[in-house]
Amino acid sequence: MDIALMMNVSQIADVIGRKEIADTVSVGPTAVSNAIARGAFPASWYLSIKVLCEARGVNCETAWFAMVRPSSQKDAAA
Repeated sequence: MDIALMMNVSQIADVIGRKEIADTVSVGPTAVSNAIARGAFPASWYLSIKVLCEARGVNCETAWFAMVRPSSQKDAAA
């Protein structure tokens, strides 16, 4: 089983390093802490965090990000 599937946002931030995330996405450490408290990184951080994960041999899960999920046609018609 892929270890990334068992990790949450806080755990992956610890693996990557909160300061490294902040430096890579050009935000302060408070922004990283706020994302962790919300339980999701901003979607705009995806590519940067994906690179950091790949450097550590960890798959980057889209579930860690506040992305807009596509709705089904049935949901859109309701």
